[in-house]
Amino acid sequence: MFRVTHDMLFESAVTICIILNNAFLAAEHHGMSRELKHVLEIGNKVFTTFFTAEVALKLLALSKE
Repeated sequence: MFRVTHDMLFESAVTICIILNNAFLAAEHHGMSRELKHVLEIGNKVFTTFFTAEVALKLLALSKE
């Protein structure tokens, strides 16, 4: 598990998700359409799930050391 969570591909995926999450947060604005609001809400749930899974995996990996 430690090797997976410290793999360059895993770390790159996390970095890309952080950048995409920032883009989603920056896209929110006053007067946006319902469709955009819906897309941003779904994106927020996806990123929250991803980051929660990342933390859980890293905690499991570090607890084995």
